[in-house]
Amino acid sequence: MKASQKERVNALHRVQYFLDQHGDAVGPVNQSRTRFALDDVVKQLGARAADQLMKHRAARLTILLRPHRVRGLRLASSGVRWSVPEVRVLVAAAP
Repeated sequence: MKASQKERVNALHRVQYFLDQHGDAVGPVNQSRTRFALDDVVKQLGARAADQLMKHRAARLTILLRPHRVRGLRLASSGVRWSVPEVRVLVAAAP
């Protein structure tokens, strides 16, 4: 998500917060279809942002685990004694 997109989503969250905190002042606005549409849009944007973040992280992991990079990890970690079994799974076997 770009910074401008994050700012817009944050602005929508602030609008939701304001409407929740000042329900007595805004009255029936909180029960309108527009408010429900706002809640739905914010929910969808949050889900898409999370999906986009996961895809970005998966792409970075794919790049980091390319064979030539894994060899470098193996060389860099050759003096390290691994105590976490899950970490050993990420280290490639010797060619």
